[in-house]
Amino acid sequence: PIKLSHFMSSPSQNHPPGTGTDSAPADMDAGGLLEFRASWGVFLLFIMLNTALLVAVKEGGQLLNAADGGSWYNPARALLEYGAFVKLDDPATPMTYRQPLYPLFEAALLWLGGGVSLVPLVVGQIAVLWVTGLFARAMVNAWLPGYGVAALALVVFNPNALATVHLVQSDTLYALFITACLWAVLGYAREPSLRPALLGGLFLGLSCLVRPTAQYLIFLLPLLLPLLALAGSGGRSFAVRIGQGMTAAVVAGTMALPWMIHNVQAGQGFALSTPATKLVYLRDNVAYLEKYATGVSLAEADRKTFGREAAFEEAQGPAWETLSDYERQTAMLDYYTRAFFSYKFPVIAKGYVYSWGQFFGAAGAANFHNLLGLDAPSAFTTMREKNFESHLGSVLDALKRSPPAAMAISVTALVFVIALRGLGLIGLAWMFMKRHYAVLLACAGLITYFAVLHLFAGNSRYRLPVDPALIFLALYGVDGLRARLCREG
Repeated sequence: PIKLSHFMSSPSQNHPPGTGTDSAPADMDAGGLLEFRASWGVFLLFIMLNTALLVAVKEGGQLLNAADGGSWYNPARALLEYGAFVKLDDPATPMTYRQPLYPLFEAALLWLGGGVSLVPLVVGQIAVLWVTGLFARAMVNAWLPGYGVAALALVVFNPNALATVHLVQSDTLYALFITACLWAVLGYAREPSLRPALLGGLFLGLSCLVRPTAQYLIFLLPLLLPLLALAGSGGRSFAVRIGQGMTAAVVAGTMALPWMIHNVQAGQGFALSTPATKLVYLRDNVAYLEKYATGVSLAEADRKTFGREAAFEEAQGPAWETLSDYERQTAMLDYYTRAFFSYKFPVIAKGYVYSWGQFFGAAGAANFHNLLGLDAPSAFTTMREKNFESHLGSVLDALKRSPPAAMAISVTALVFVIALRGLGLIGLAWMFMKRHYAVLLACAGLITYFAVLHLFAGNSRYRLPVDPALIFLALYGVDGLRARLCREG
C-alpha cells in the first residue's frame, strides 16, 4: 500500500526504478534529521510570512480584491443562512453556477468567524497550501531523493500561491486535490495496486467538486494508469491495470454524481457545469479570437461580441421571449460554438501562443498589489483597455508606471517564474535521460491538459493547480545541472 507517511520519511528510503537502496543507516538517519529540521524551518518562515500578510491586509480586502469572490462567497453565505445550496437573494432557486465543495469549506470557516470575519477562511486556506506542499514534498522525494524540502518551499512560497490563499477564491483548495491526485497516480506508477488507483480517483473526483476543469481526466484514467505503470515499474498484466484504472474512474465519477443529479433537479441538465457557466467560458474565448482576428483591444472585442449576441437574440423574434433561461443559454451556447469555429486556424493558433505565454509566464504579482493596497496598474487591465497584442507589452507598460514597492514585488515574482520555466525545460530532458518516463508522462500531460483546456484566457490563476508539477520539472532541471557540474568537476 502507498502511504503518504512512507513518502514523507527519509528520502534515502525512496528510490526511482533502477537505482539501488543500499546506504548506511547513519546516513539515512542524518538525512532524515536534516530534512526534518529544514521542513520545520520552512514551516516557521511560512507562518511568519502569512501572519504578516494577515495583519497587512484590511478586513474585507480578501473578498474585495478577489476577481470572482462573490460567486463563491454568496453560496457560502446561503449555506449559513438557509442550510442549502440555494441563491442567496432567492432561496427558492437552487444554486448551480458553482460547484459545492469550496462553498462548503468556506461556510464552515466563516461559521468559525461568526459569519462575519474572513480571517478563519484565510487561515484555513493557509493550512491547505501547507498540505499541498507536503504532498509535493512526498511526491518529489519518491523520485528525486533529497529534493523534497526544496519542493515544499517552492510550493508554499510560490508568489502565485502565496497571494491567492489570502483571497476568497477556490483555487487553493483546487490545487490541493490536483496535487494529491498527481501524488497518487505517481505512487501507482511505482507500485501498481488498487489502493493508489482508488486514491487517485478519489482526489480527482473531489477536485471536480471544486472546479470542473479536470472532469475529462476521469475518462482517461482507464488508459492513463496502465501507461503510468508500464512507464514506471512493469509487472502485472495490462488487463489488471485497465481494470484498476476503470475502478479509479468509477470512484471519481461517483464523487461527482450527486452534484450532477442536483443540477438535473434544478433543471440545468446532467452535467457538472451548467449552461450559464459554459456560456461565460465560451463567450470570453470568442472575444479573445475577435481581438486577434481584428487587431482591436480586448475591451473593444468584448463590445463587438456582445453586440453580435444582441443581434442574434433580436433575430429570433418573439419566440425568444417564450424560452426559459435554460433554453436561451443552450441556444446561445450553440451560437457561440459556431462563432468559435468560424475563425480561421491561424487566428486560433495565434490565440493559443499568446495564451500559453501568459499561462506559463504570468507572475501573479497583481494579487499582492491589490491586497497590500499598492497603487499599481494592472497588466491585465492595461492589455484589456489598450491594444497590446500580447501580455508582455502590457506587463512592461504596467511596470514602467508602478511605484517602487509594486515593481519590486513584480520583478521578484517574474524572476521566480522565469527561473522555474528555464529549469523546467532542462528538467524535461533530464527526466528522459534518467528514464523517469512515468513522471514525464504524468507531469507534462497534466500541464498540457490545463494549458490546452483554458484556451485563450491563460493566466497565473489557471496555472496554480499545476504549479507543483512545474516545480517538479524545475527540480529535475536542478538535478540535471548538478549532475553535469559533478561530471565536469
